[in-house]
Amino acid sequence: MGAGTLASALAVQGRAFFRLSYTNSSDRPQPLGLTPNFPAKVVPMDLNVHSGVRIKSGAFMCAIGRDVKFVLTMTSCSAGCCGGMGFILNELHGSGMAFINAGGTILEKNLGPGEVLLADTHSVVAFEKTVHYDVQRTGGLCVMCCGGEGLFNTKLTGPGKVWIQSMSFEKFAAEMARQVRRELRGGTGADIV
Repeated sequence: MGAGTLASALAVQGRAFFRLSYTNSSDRPQPLGLTPNFPAKVVPMDLNVHSGVRIKSGAFMCAIGRDVKFVLTMTSCSAGCCGGMGFILNELHGSGMAFINAGGTILEKNLGPGEVLLADTHSVVAFEKTVHYDVQRTGGLCVMCCGGEGLFNTKLTGPGKVWIQSMSFEKFAAEMARQVRRELRGGTGADIV
């Protein structure tokens, strides 16, 4: 892969151009502290079991192992526009352990063949490459416009494992902005978006 192609791929994924690598050169184990860049939980993922897992952009935190790499995969037009993960999916390959960050409560679910899980578009953190990723309308016109759940949900169809979060960074940031607006208005009255 040429430098221009690599730079374009990283920019499309919203990833950094460089990754830090830490090596312990002593003969004893040494501590290393890492943390997500927002209030989140760290989710361990064994790449020996889940190699090829597709993760949300920005969810990757770190990995143990030198052969960890990302592969770009495209998704359908409808899932790319409305599924919450974009057109380009980050597919994580390798061996060893990877660590991703996710907010709130983390649900790990093994979907059976043909089993469907509907999730809020921002709640999907990762899913195995065997899981089909698509979108589904939340309901009729009245539900989509007035129900408060948006226009689409993410539809994940098994078989395979999925990881869902209850408080995505997008939801966290929106709620913080709402609270700041409320405080600027004096903390009283209805919250007007």
